[in-house]
Amino acid sequence: MSKKTLQRIAVITLIAVLVVVPTLAFFAKESGSEYAYEIPRMLGMEGLDQETARLDGPPSTGVSAPIVETHGKAASLDKDLRELPQTGPKDKKPAREMGTPPNLGPNGNGVDSVLQGSVALSAPAPSPSSSFAGLDLNNWGAGWPPDTHGDVGPNHYIQAVNTSIGVFDKTNGSRLAAFTFNSFFQANGATDACATLNYGDPVVLYDQVSGRWIITDFAFAGSGSTPPYYECIAVSKSDDPVSGGWWLYTLVADTQSLNDYPKLGIWNDGIYMSANMFKRGRSYAGAKVWALNRDDLINGAALRTVAFQLGNTYFSLLPANARVNLPPAGTPEYFMSDYGSNTSMKLWNFHVDWANPNSSTFTGPTSFNVASFTRPSARIPQKNSSETVDSLGDRLMTWLQYTNLGGTQSLWVSRTVDVGSTFGVRWMEVRGMSGTPSVYQQG
Repeated sequence: MSKKTLQRIAVITLIAVLVVVPTLAFFAKESGSEYAYEIPRMLGMEGLDQETARLDGPPSTGVSAPIVETHGKAASLDKDLRELPQTGPKDKKPAREMGTPPNLGPNGNGVDSVLQGSVALSAPAPSPSSSFAGLDLNNWGAGWPPDTHGDVGPNHYIQAVNTSIGVFDKTNGSRLAAFTFNSFFQANGATDACATLNYGDPVVLYDQVSGRWIITDFAFAGSGSTPPYYECIAVSKSDDPVSGGWWLYTLVADTQSLNDYPKLGIWNDGIYMSANMFKRGRSYAGAKVWALNRDDLINGAALRTVAFQLGNTYFSLLPANARVNLPPAGTPEYFMSDYGSNTSMKLWNFHVDWANPNSSTFTGPTSFNVASFTRPSARIPQKNSSETVDSLGDRLMTWLQYTNLGGTQSLWVSRTVDVGSTFGVRWMEVRGMSGTPSVYQQG
């Protein structure tokens, strides 16, 4: 190579450096910029401190008009699940965990006014009716955190982790089938995102209203920076999850933002869902909530949904989950969050109108007081292990459980708290949701 050629290469390289470096620096300074090059640090991978997510634009509190959509029909899977490959995922790596938006609010002082001490209980806690080993990391996990989730039905228990599903006999604990999400969704020959790009955050529901199982997780291309973003939804055709058949939906959750931390709840007029939305998997764009039409889900029909997009000052809304007694007809679905305060919580009402979806409403929040709590500031140790676990102390824990006992309606919820030198669980019962919500009891 000649001296002149080397000189030209050096000049071109210098020009590139002078152009690229200031450009990256500019993007890094832009508040809410989706191009900020330090953003990947917020993913909270194992061994890294949890990062604060940037907001996508200035803080906002608005709520969109109803987003009314009709998605494609479900694919039909009529195989016995024991015919699927009974093998776990090959790759194991830290799973994607998004950061927390800024302005978390006060953290408390470690003193908990409703801390329960040692008292003489009238009766011990009941023993579990059944106990058995679930899916393990070595054979079934795709990494950590496992995001373990599960539910129980008439005859089965179904567990989901990143990124596998296990079906168990709930009486004797025997595992009847186990397979990956990808194997599940590609069993009928599909090649779309839900057949190849499942990344986790699974949810398992047994819907006692329809007698069907619902299993979901999310899917996206690459590292999460390439839209669109999907929620993969499987609905059983009967209460038999093994040989009864399934409807498989590939739902486009959003065309711009990744639907992180999806949570679902059962209500009398549909299945409800929430997620934290990160524009192109980077900057926080607010929470999104959906109503999914139950009749469509259980029949494999083109799925009707109604959604609302909330401003980026709201985070991790939980949908209420009705399991035993349903709410009175016409009762709106409730969503709750305690983000931004350690002395209050927020409640929203979602009324879906399937006859005229554009008339659906999402109202609130109504704020009500709770006893002050302190969010955990450290990871939590485990017995006989050097591995520590994330407290997820920046949000309420699933479920937001609805009860209706003798006409008394209430919501039960918990969160992780720091109690001086140790950690604990704050639980709360909320009543008066239709008027002025308040904490009936907490500890």
